Amino acid sequence: MKNPIQHISRLSVLLVLAHSLSVAQGIKSPPPSDTSKSESRRVTKTEQEQEMREEQLRTLRTSTLTRTVDSVTKMDEPALRISARIQILKYLALDMPLSEEDKTLANRLGADALVDFSEHADEIMPALSESLLSNLAVWIKNYQPSLGDKLEALEKAKMKGKESQNIRNLMALPGGDVLAAQRIAQSLEEGKDLPVLILYLNDLIAGDSQEVRPLLSKVLEAAAQGRLSFETLHSVSDLYLQPQTPAALTQGFIRMVVARTQPFNFDKEPASQSAYYLLTNLLPAIQKFAPELYGQAANQRQVIYAAFNRDQKADEERNKRLRESSSPAEDLVAEADETKPASKRNELLAQAAQLARENKKFSVCLEAVAKLDLDVAGVSADFWRNWSDQFINEFVKAVLAEKKPEFAEKGIEHISAPYAKVGGLAMVMQYWVKGGDIVSAHRLLAQGRKAAGAATDNVEKAKAFLLLTAASDQADNAGKSELLESAIKALNSVSMPERGDDLRPYQRYVWKLNGAEYQVAGRFKDLAKSSNEEALTLIERIDKAESRAFALLGVLQGMRDLSLSRRD
Repeated sequence: MKNPIQHISRLSVLLVLAHSLSVAQGIKSPPPSDTSKSESRRVTKTEQEQEMREEQLRTLRTSTLTRTVDSVTKMDEPALRISARIQILKYLALDMPLSEEDKTLANRLGADALVDFSEHADEIMPALSESLLSNLAVWIKNYQPSLGDKLEALEKAKMKGKESQNIRNLMALPGGDVLAAQRIAQSLEEGKDLPVLILYLNDLIAGDSQEVRPLLSKVLEAAAQGRLSFETLHSVSDLYLQPQTPAALTQGFIRMVVARTQPFNFDKEPASQSAYYLLTNLLPAIQKFAPELYGQAANQRQVIYAAFNRDQKADEERNKRLRESSSPAEDLVAEADETKPASKRNELLAQAAQLARENKKFSVCLEAVAKLDLDVAGVSADFWRNWSDQFINEFVKAVLAEKKPEFAEKGIEHISAPYAKVGGLAMVMQYWVKGGDIVSAHRLLAQGRKAAGAATDNVEKAKAFLLLTAASDQADNAGKSELLESAIKALNSVSMPERGDDLRPYQRYVWKLNGAEYQVAGRFKDLAKSSNEEALTLIERIDKAESRAFALLGVLQGMRDLSLSRRD
């Protein structure tokens, strides 16, 4: 079908010609020159070639979409099937309104996803299940309301009262701040503590939502009834002290905190450090907004402080010394060297590393990290190893912002996990590329290949190679296919854990694999924008239906972007 704009243009030309003929009243125009005929033929030929390319792309898109859906039906893992179907639905939503053929496909995908949820919800990691159902619910409510009753029944039957929609997903919807605030208020009414409440409130504030003040009132009600921890209250306290916050809310928050920190409230369990810090933080505001309570609050603060155990007192005294010290990070490292319990020593070193990073004392920061005992158990057996890897990646960002890549490379030497190491190397590699130092970028790319290849877990290995593929755009674009092949080889070697009585190891692995498949889609999308043929050829080397479906989905997304760029 020809472009409607072309028809309008041709009609305009005919009208202009008709008008010219009437004005000329029989005066014959000179025949068009050979040059004009040649240009006209060239324009027509270009338009025909463009139409032909678009038609070929549409045909390829249709066949690729069919292959993608077929691959989804062959998947063994229900969570990945649902995830892939949701991604296809999101892809289709980009071309609203849908053709009748795509509308039929979308209805089938949505219904099949609900069936999968109904039959396999208990097999899926709760956090992943909640996220997937949230995304599916958004699609159904926007585009398939006919499935609304089935969705509601599923939420009640399978999610067992859990939050079925991620609050941040709701915020992304038009007018979603209202829905998000309702969900937060519902959680508060159900007596749930929300450790990430401050993140939700900050998102609403950033979006200039009118729901912030009513929600602050709901938070105050829940806190007065003891349903929110002192940690949560401490995290949101500054919001009640801002100038734009109504005085009634500020005073209400102050009175609630003073009431909750009365000594008799700590008869059953000792006062937490957070209660002490919360009250300390509020003392200036208490003196200003509720001076009649200041004496009581100051006394309660002393009682809470006296109730601290020896370690808590030592922490408080240490913090006081650090505030008065001209070299707090160095002092903490020295104190850690004299501390015998390994867990406490690690805590002091971590605090020293954070202080040193904030104060841009990067050598001290690396010294503290190097002294950590990564084998000490924390919340989990590998807590300190994971903490160190994450911290170093943040350290790399900080030193690169200060244009000190030499510190970044030294820091990466302390990263244990291959994927985390590749992430750090990718950041420094991009830094060198932007600076025009391709030789250094190639050197780090080689290190990244070695680190990725050293991963013993195939999902982590695949993720590392996929990350390198994305980072190699400017450093070594010619080597992208080889990196992608390495990722595919790793994914082909993935074997799922057995589903024993304890499903958690299996669920966690599926969750991790789902994250890798999202990266697969992203890398094949990039490749398809430059070469559909190469991307589709590479897909033939993927053995597993899961990875093949996400790769095909990436190709679909790449073809769509390519088509839009051609139109522009």
